[in-house]
Amino acid sequence: MLFRVRIMKIPCYKGLSWLGILALSVNCAVAALTTTSSFTAISGGVFVNGAGYSLLQPYNSGPLTITPSFNFGSGTFSGYTPPGVPGEPGDGNGFLASFRAPSPNGDLTLDFSTPVAAFGATFIHLDATTLRRWGLHLPGTIRAYDGPNGTGNLLGSVNSSGWFASSLGYNFDFVGVMSASQNIQSVVIGGSVEPKGFGLDGYAYSLTPVPEPMTASIICLGLTSVICLKRRHRR
Repeated sequence: MLFRVRIMKIPCYKGLSWLGILALSVNCAVAALTTTSSFTAISGGVFVNGAGYSLLQPYNSGPLTITPSFNFGSGTFSGYTPPGVPGEPGDGNGFLASFRAPSPNGDLTLDFSTPVAAFGATFIHLDATTLRRWGLHLPGTIRAYDGPNGTGNLLGSVNSSGWFASSLGYNFDFVGVMSASQNIQSVVIGGSVEPKGFGLDGYAYSLTPVPEPMTASIICLGLTSVICLKRRHRR
């Protein structure tokens, strides 16, 4: 977030000389995103859960349509038990993409017909020998843009934790990004090392912005009040 400071002269009240007051203006053309590792932290979050290739079908809900890039990844996975906690939703029946395969592979892009204020996904990390070769034990990555199809400004990104030494040989991990405005037009989901893969068990979105702190406005108002009171006391 960029800050621009300019000096303005305004009178406190009649009879006093002009005062130099700081006026703070905020350029929000590129708003910074915050990250989260909990679905419940996303206000108004909606989780989209689908089995296998259904995650690559267009999703429609009210004013929002989510259009995947249809990158025709390598298949589906099932038989894994998700943690079953609100922070990492999913049913363990998701989609594996970006494998080394003859079919088209690469990142999965989701376009939003209406910009969203938050987006997250539940990754599954698998440590079987074959899947490790494809990189499914590595962290997955979400990158958010203010333009369609992964274009425009990169607003922010977040990585999942990757596989850790669990007795199950797999683990689920929800991560997301949140904004103070509806400025996320598209997201790109991929493996952290290309052309490695990733496991996606579902994704979440929200149209509810994260409120920005009013610290700058409060400070500006406080400085103005203090200066005016001090001048008045001297008079």
